Amino acid sequence: MRSGTRKVTIILIATALVTVAIVIGVVLRGPTAKTFDYKTYEATWQVRVDGLLKGRQSSASSCWTLGANGPTLPGFGRIGSYCWTSVPGHQLNFRFIKITTQGEQQLLYMPEASDWTMQHGYCVVHLSGPWWQLASATNSCPAGFTRVAAK
Repeated sequence: MRSGTRKVTIILIATALVTVAIVIGVVLRGPTAKTFDYKTYEATWQVRVDGLLKGRQSSASSCWTLGANGPTLPGFGRIGSYCWTSVPGHQLNFRFIKITTQGEQQLLYMPEASDWTMQHGYCVVHLSGPWWQLASATNSCPAGFTRVAAK
């Protein structure tokens, strides 16, 4: 084999190996997911949470199902239900929930960052401050999300 042909062959093999490595990396990383645009909507979300928390009852945890006609939360979409959860010794958590064709999506207001490990059965990503995004845990979490094992 001539030296020019050998160089071309080596370059082609190296390119093929790099391409295979990139494809495998993308496949193993899991699907990509769009995170909510907290930079644009964080103030709006906070106003909504503050208003709902002012009107909440004294019960430790409650959920309301709004169905297909629920209000729209900018940057999140139509709210199918919302809940608050109070665990003794922890600050109140508040979540907006919607069901999509890809599964359940949640926007979680959680002042105590350590509580994310209590979101069993979800894929979780921290957006900013007290805001977290949860997605249904399917075969693999979207890139950037962390799976919290089911109990």
